[in-house]
Amino acid sequence: MAVATLGCGIVRTGVTFVVAGLLSVAAQLANAQSSVEDIERAKAASARHGTLQSHRIPATGRFEGCELQFTHAARELRTKKGELVRYSGAFRAVYAAGKALRIHLQVKASDLFIASDGQVIETPFVPAAVTLGLDAGVSMASVPAKEATCEESATCAIVDLPDFDSVMAMGQAVIGETLSMLVTTTKGGDITEIRPAKIEPVTKSGPEFARFMTCFSELLHHVSDQD
Repeated sequence: MAVATLGCGIVRTGVTFVVAGLLSVAAQLANAQSSVEDIERAKAASARHGTLQSHRIPATGRFEGCELQFTHAARELRTKKGELVRYSGAFRAVYAAGKALRIHLQVKASDLFIASDGQVIETPFVPAAVTLGLDAGVSMASVPAKEATCEESATCAIVDLPDFDSVMAMGQAVIGETLSMLVTTTKGGDITEIRPAKIEPVTKSGPEFARFMTCFSELLHHVSDQD
């Protein structure tokens, strides 16, 4: 009987050890899952975060144009397996008498990695291409973007609006809040649509896109006065 009792004690000890081991592994898995969820939540928060700033562009005391600067993060599905990419750049609408209304596009990009401790690590890369979108992500095929030189690590393009129809298409895109920048991250990669009107930060002066809309309206009046 003593032997049987000893055997039961050994079995109980073994079961207790196994249960303790399972609980320990389960706790580790739970912690790991929690860490993964924390990272995913941080990524999701970062994906929603963006900034927007509108400025008037003066030139030797004259009103020459409008600028809309932005930052935005989005997931790149095709070549980066759903990882986040942060974009920063600007739309610039400028006009000089006797020339076409011109839209300058500039964008930079960085792979965005959020470590388990919450540290955000950005690795810059140069986007493959950028063009102007005016209606639900559709590029302006009739007035194609031309590549332009710009600062290091950025991709730039110029879109000239040489006639009434193209200027009105741009104006309608601004008023309808469908103005966008279409960025190809890598050759063969996804095309990311960056629509400033969907970036929602608000300053004491009111929504930044509304300020750009007002500025662009003034610019169109300036263009019409010169023609």
